Amino acid sequence: MRCLIFLAPVLAACAASHAPEAPTATSVKQRLTRRTPVKLLVSLPDSSGSLTASHYTHDGWIDGSLMVPLANGELDAKAVADGNLDVTGFSINVNPIDVPPEVFGKPATLKDLRLVLNGTPAVTTTWTDDDNATATAMISLDLSWTIVVDGNASPLGAQHLAPLPIDISLTGDGEEIDASVGVHATGELWNWADLVKLKALDLELAATTAY
Repeated sequence: MRCLIFLAPVLAACAASHAPEAPTATSVKQRLTRRTPVKLLVSLPDSSGSLTASHYTHDGWIDGSLMVPLANGELDAKAVADGNLDVTGFSINVNPIDVPPEVFGKPATLKDLRLVLNGTPAVTTTWTDDDNATATAMISLDLSWTIVVDGNASPLGAQHLAPLPIDISLTGDGEEIDASVGVHATGELWNWADLVKLKALDLELAATTAY
């Protein structure tokens, strides 16, 4: 009995050491075809964004260009049977933005700004090989934010933006997947009582599984 008690942990350790390891994907496509979507986080040093805000005055519309100070973001995706991407999640969080004084005629800031995917887009995907692909889609995003004008904060809640084009390029291997994501939209994206407009959104994002 004492021998069996002594040998038990030894036998357990041997069994654990010979337990089969989870199979490693050999390509980007193989990793994406697993049941769980792959999460890619936005790499901030390699990502940028801008938009245009307009404010109506007695002299007409006045535009101001704003850089979008990205805080973080992510892209969640997997590949379905026909090879097309299934984008299950996409979100961008933005640090506070100072609005040029000419837009409102007084100090203003956008804060708590967040873009989140609404719905499941139909994505067209082209694979040049198992490690490289490009994908395009029209996506719907919800914008939530707070505007602070002259020290007065007004949470605006979720705003449904018009569908936007998105381009995704994938590369890498079974261990690491890298993506470049472009969202470029012209024209009016959001209108507040014909006094304030957001338009011309441009996002150039780098995302990776290596985080």
